[in-house]
Amino acid sequence: MEGFILNTSAKIECVRGGQWNPSPLAIQCIPVRCGEPASIANGYSIGTNYSFGAIVAYSCIRGYYIKGEKKRTCEATGTWSGTMPTCHPVSCGEPLKLANGMIKNITGRFFGSEVTYQCDEGYQLIGSARLFCQSNRQWYSEAPPSCVILNCGEPPPFQHGFSKGKKFEVGAKVTFFCDEGYELIGDVSWTCQKSGMWNKKQSPQCVPTKCPEPPLIENQLVLKEMTDQVGVVQLSCREGFILYGASILKCLSSQQWNDSFPVCKMVLCRKPPHIPFGDHVVPSLHFGSTVSYTCMDGFLLKGMSTIICQANGTWSSPLPECIPVECPQPEEIRNGIVDVQGLTYLSTALYNCKPGFELIGNMTILCGEDGRWLGGKPYCKPIECSKPKDIKNGRYSYIDLHYKQTITYSCDRGFQLEGQNVLTCLETREWDAGTPSCRAINCDPPQPIENGFVEGADYSYGAMVIYSCIPGFQLSGLAMQICEESGWSSVSPVCLPTDCGLPPHIDFGGYVTISSEEKHFGQEDILEESFLIASQSHLSQKDTQHSSKAINSLPLSGYLYGTTVLYSCYSGYELLGNSMLACQEDGMWNGSAPVCISIQCELPLFPENGFVHFTENTIGSTVKYTCKPGYKLIGSDTRHCMSSRQWSDSAPTCEIISCAVPSRPINGIVKGESYTYGSVVQYDCDHGFQLSGLVKRTCQSDQKWDGNDPLCIPISCGQAPYLENGEVSGEEYTFQNYIEYSCKEGFLLEGDRKRVCLADGNWNGSTPVCRLIQCSEPVKLVHGQIIGSEFGIGKRIKYFCDEGYILRGALLHTCQANGTWDKEPPFCEPVNCGPPEDISHGFLNGSLFSYGEYIEYVCFPGYELEGNPVRQCQSNGLWSGKPSSCLPCECPVPAIQNGIVIGNNFGCGKKIQFQCLEGFKLLGPSEITCEAIGKWSSGLPHCGLISCGSPPMIPNAFINGGSSVDHNTIIYNCEMGYVMQGNSELTCTEAGVWSRPYPNCTLLTCGPPPFVPHAVAFGDSQDYGSKVQYRCLEGYVMEAEMDICTCQEDGHWFPNIISCCPRKCPMPPNITNIIILGTEFTVNKSITLSCPEGYLLTGTSTSTCQHNGTWVPLLSNEICTPVSCGKPEAPEHGTVLSSQYSYKDAALYKCNLGYELEGDAERICQGDKLWSGVTPVCKSIRCEAPPAVTNAFPITRENMYRSNISFVCNFGYHLVGPENITCLANGSWSQPLPTCEETRCEDPELIENGNAVSENNTVGSRAAYYCNRGYSLEGEPIAECTEAGTWSHATPLCKPNPCPVPIIIPENAILSETTFYVGQKVFIKCREGYQLQGQSVITCNPDEAWTPTKAKCERISCGPPAHVENALVRGTFYQYGDVVTYSCYSGYMLEGSLRSVCLENRTWTIPPACKAVCRFPCQNGGVCERPNACSCLEGWMGRLCEEPICILHCLNGGRCVAPYQCDCPTGWTGSRCHQAVCHSPCLNGGKCIRPNRCHCTSPWTGHDCSRKRKPGFHHF
Repeated sequence: MEGFILNTSAKIECVRGGQWNPSPLAIQCIPVRCGEPASIANGYSIGTNYSFGAIVAYSCIRGYYIKGEKKRTCEATGTWSGTMPTCHPVSCGEPLKLANGMIKNITGRFFGSEVTYQCDEGYQLIGSARLFCQSNRQWYSEAPPSCVILNCGEPPPFQHGFSKGKKFEVGAKVTFFCDEGYELIGDVSWTCQKSGMWNKKQSPQCVPTKCPEPPLIENQLVLKEMTDQVGVVQLSCREGFILYGASILKCLSSQQWNDSFPVCKMVLCRKPPHIPFGDHVVPSLHFGSTVSYTCMDGFLLKGMSTIICQANGTWSSPLPECIPVECPQPEEIRNGIVDVQGLTYLSTALYNCKPGFELIGNMTILCGEDGRWLGGKPYCKPIECSKPKDIKNGRYSYIDLHYKQTITYSCDRGFQLEGQNVLTCLETREWDAGTPSCRAINCDPPQPIENGFVEGADYSYGAMVIYSCIPGFQLSGLAMQICEESGWSSVSPVCLPTDCGLPPHIDFGGYVTISSEEKHFGQEDILEESFLIASQSHLSQKDTQHSSKAINSLPLSGYLYGTTVLYSCYSGYELLGNSMLACQEDGMWNGSAPVCISIQCELPLFPENGFVHFTENTIGSTVKYTCKPGYKLIGSDTRHCMSSRQWSDSAPTCEIISCAVPSRPINGIVKGESYTYGSVVQYDCDHGFQLSGLVKRTCQSDQKWDGNDPLCIPISCGQAPYLENGEVSGEEYTFQNYIEYSCKEGFLLEGDRKRVCLADGNWNGSTPVCRLIQCSEPVKLVHGQIIGSEFGIGKRIKYFCDEGYILRGALLHTCQANGTWDKEPPFCEPVNCGPPEDISHGFLNGSLFSYGEYIEYVCFPGYELEGNPVRQCQSNGLWSGKPSSCLPCECPVPAIQNGIVIGNNFGCGKKIQFQCLEGFKLLGPSEITCEAIGKWSSGLPHCGLISCGSPPMIPNAFINGGSSVDHNTIIYNCEMGYVMQGNSELTCTEAGVWSRPYPNCTLLTCGPPPFVPHAVAFGDSQDYGSKVQYRCLEGYVMEAEMDICTCQEDGHWFPNIISCCPRKCPMPPNITNIIILGTEFTVNKSITLSCPEGYLLTGTSTSTCQHNGTWVPLLSNEICTPVSCGKPEAPEHGTVLSSQYSYKDAALYKCNLGYELEGDAERICQGDKLWSGVTPVCKSIRCEAPPAVTNAFPITRENMYRSNISFVCNFGYHLVGPENITCLANGSWSQPLPTCEETRCEDPELIENGNAVSENNTVGSRAAYYCNRGYSLEGEPIAECTEAGTWSHATPLCKPNPCPVPIIIPENAILSETTFYVGQKVFIKCREGYQLQGQSVITCNPDEAWTPTKAKCERISCGPPAHVENALVRGTFYQYGDVVTYSCYSGYMLEGSLRSVCLENRTWTIPPACKAVCRFPCQNGGVCERPNACSCLEGWMGRLCEEPICILHCLNGGRCVAPYQCDCPTGWTGSRCHQAVCHSPCLNGGKCIRPNRCHCTSPWTGHDCSRKRKPGFHHF
């Protein structure tokens, strides 16, 4: 059999003796062994049988979870089934953050990982510094870490006092108080310092005081203890009350106060104060009352408007004020100051003027009640002096006569001022000085000149002398000199030979010499050129310019004194002025040159939007006016130039032509606001429409728009795409129309159901497809099961969840006709109990609140838990048990009659002491401790007068106070875990002994522990504190985590809710196609298995839950196997697409291309192992008659599958789309169908400087081209639209017409071009020596006439030549090319060229310089500044700078040899020769006073003071 092998050879042999070898009885089939399964890291395997069919199970060690198949089976091949699972460590996630601390190190976030914490500076770590990742996915430590501030520790207790403050960390503060009747001595409070120590100075102590309590409440008193005095208190009243009586009382030794107690009465304030110009409203005068103030009209309230009655019986301050309305700062006045006395109401301001000014207006202004100044603004007027006196032969000037202003006197020419020339006006209105006077000026007699003479005998100021030369000589320099203030106006002139220079030039004419030299008409340019060449050659001869002889030897122009020239004009010009000029004795021509002017009318102006046509503007010429296209002429079109130099008639004008308003197309707009000639309007269609016709139309000269009105037609998207196994609805395929897709029955549409035609001519979205409907397999339900295995249309499946989980979503789901489930998949959500109730003074330990999870209540320090601390979330959504509570760990306040309690802290662990009054004795314990809530460690003692001695000691008992009836009776209580036997009270009898019998305490027992079904208890003791542990029997599990009961002090076991429930076998996941009958899944319970229709049961029909929680036999999908129908028969000309033939599988039939299916396209395998329905048939496909195409006729052959039909368009139309359509396999013709669109040519191209006019652009229509005025057409003017949709001829060109040569151009001008045409721009340039003034560009207009211009070419002028010091300039013409000559005065020498030429850039060439000449050269750096006069450097003087200057004279025979330098004789030195020289130095303090002579100090002597004078010797 499969899975077994023979234990020996498969052959046996018959040996001698008739025996088989080996014996057949020894041959066995033993199961195949798979070998030991592989070990799993961090896990282990369960199972020791490794034979065929054996199963091993894998588990992971603690802290790891298994991933993969948990079980593997030994198969017949000797290998283990499936793949090896793996164990992965559980993850704890991110570790908790530590307040006031940080994570120092972390080794990971998986099981076994470790995280180490450390605290911030200033904090101390409490607990373990390390947490470990545990198997429950939680970080854990026995002592969780926390960071606490350094602690100073609890202050020590002190008798009769206590401290307040529960925190003892750094910065915390505790305050000390004494018990009632005691007074504190020492520190009132301590603060914990950063060092962890208290800042204590003196430990607190409480000393008793015995005076009665003051009546604080009755008398409304407030008590304040005097810490610096024992037994002294200070009494005061609450706010709003006043003290009547002593405020300080002292407790006397007699336990009485030294005075009676004071009384507090309510405070009353006096009548509120009055404020000037204000009023108030007083509702009450009691403490806290408010008074409101208001001001009179004209005053403003400053400050708070209310005051309050204060506790001291006074009104709050400050009081408000009623202040007058404030005026703004007064305006400043010019030349004045303002003294403001105040800005409030009725305040004044005083105005004063600065010195030299007087005030006009009110000096004082007043601040009015409306905040404005009254009195107006004055101003300061300057003080004026009297008008100054006139002086003879002089005048004065001034700006004005105001204070500090001045007048300036000056004399007429020829007079000099005597006296102060500037007078100043004083504040007294007087001038600071007297009036000056003017004295006459006289000059020296003038010097005579060579070859000339001087005329004039008057040399007073203003007198004139005239220099003149003898005939044949010309004066160089000024002929007239005037006596001026500084002498004669210029240096004396010289007489040079007379030369008038070239005659003046005239435009459009020339001159001839009619006397002296002979010249011919028209030779001017030759003469000028020769003159310029001579001038330039002379200007380069610098060596000849250093003496006056060079001036007299200059080459002459040839136009000397007496020469006469005759001027005449060119033809067409007339001479204006004198036609003859003669060279005079003064070297000047006897007049100015005439001018030649043309005889003509002024240039006519172009009319706006029109043209002027003319060839000349001379007398008798005619001009013709025309308008631009689209304009009409108003007035005469011709004018004549008359003898009056005026044009006949008046100039005409041009008016523009207009067209009618164009009509707006439907679904379109017209763009353009101007409708005059040449205006263009543009047509545009709305979004989704396209223009049919002209895009632009132009207003023509016939007042009509060119072309016809265009139309806006909707954009077409064409035939909708074909949908296999579906159909398309919709008739119109133009913009914004919809088509809708639908599928045949049994098919589901995937994609867009509707598509719309867009503005770009495309259908939106994409073509959908029709797919066979089939619901998808439902998603597996985690923690639940799905019942149902059929997913066809109308089939249902059912969901249900495991215990402890709730189904979220629909229970039943149905497969819809669109192939989807009618509802969203549900999910199993664990029952959530929600957060349990919070407890006061405690917290929850646990953050998971779903089914099966536990939480634990924990109380804060100082509180104890009452109730069960652990609760579990149950399957009904409720938490088990009841919430616990945290009660303060405090004991009741003890009280003892005839005694006192020492201590006021009654919290757990705190101790108090008892003390009896004098005459009483303590019966009972003197000290008790609060052990638990409401439980002192023993009963309270009492103070009795009679003493029986110490109460008897009762084993396991303590005294719990005395009887409330008899003070001599004490009560015993047993310790925890013991029960009282006998009377618990003992009484101190009059005999001084305790009453008998004494009670005793026996050990408490809880009896037998509670019985738990299906469990065994471990533990024999039933005494208090004993514990019993329960373990469930096999097949049962503990329902809660609590498995221990404890005997409590109330004699009952806790808890009493332990129970064992049967173990449940979980249903395996992903089980399908199995029907399970039975609802109990506990141990030893069985379920019945069956299969749904179409499935066969293999194996047993029952399965039992085992003790280990598994089902035997195992539940798997192999229990129910589907039936098989076998492969179905394929039809002729078709195929079967399916490959699976089990129950519910579908067999799909498909025909070959060209055939269609008749019958069922799908057959289902049924439970009876037969296919549903019958086998379909494939029939040949034929298409219907071909569809009609507008403006086309079809060429048909046949309508069979794959046959084609061709379409041919009518004349004037062309085919758009496929030429052929094909019969498809679905019996329809292929899409899209072609269309025949009307053939149109594109709009003719616009030509530059022209236009094109077309009809409707259809086949056979024409387009005409024409050019604008001034341009001619080159090419065919007419083109016809052909069947190919193109124009028959290429687009022509518009070329500009030629223009005539411009004749109206300025004289002396040249043009930038030599050929001329319409639209051309020509630039005007001037000839050399001329500069253009006016517009430099003329344009040829479309009428072939040039635009007028007023440009002129003017001769370049350099202006007067530069002035040269000490030189004369000769020359009177300053235009381009003209020359001036320079000559120096006597005593000066010319350096540089003596001629200066006017250049084209309007400047003169560099002039020469005249430098002074000294006969003898200047020495020692001196400069010749004037003829024979040197200017010396500092330190030199003399005529030739030959004498040095020593300001301090040389001494002792020294001689000045250089500036400030002396040449000393022998024996002297120094800058002035003032220091004597001694060859032997003077000793012993002696001083050299003459050459080699020392002046010695006493008592030394000798030539060098080296000998000491003898006594009695005196030197005189």
